[in-house]
Amino acid sequence: MKFKDFQELKNNVELLKNKDIPEEFVINGWTFEKIKAKIIESKVGNVQTWEIVYSNSQIEQSILLNVTVRYIKTKDELRIRTINNIELY
Repeated sequence: MKFKDFQELKNNVELLKNKDIPEEFVINGWTFEKIKAKIIESKVGNVQTWEIVYSNSQIEQSILLNVTVRYIKTKDELRIRTINNIELY
């Protein structure tokens, strides 16, 4: 997914809702690749909260994406994603 700057990504973070989490973001021409994803909380009812880190070593900046995923058992397993927070650091 491409964005002109981090603020545009933050303003449009709802575009990520209920879609597969991207492997990378391109912000102002810089590529941030997904380097780490971990479950930070798991609740009863197939609900998990993930912390996903994207990084660009050339400019030494990272993006932290916090997302809650609810898995619903259907024929194709539906995943409902809610974006909790996104930060640049």
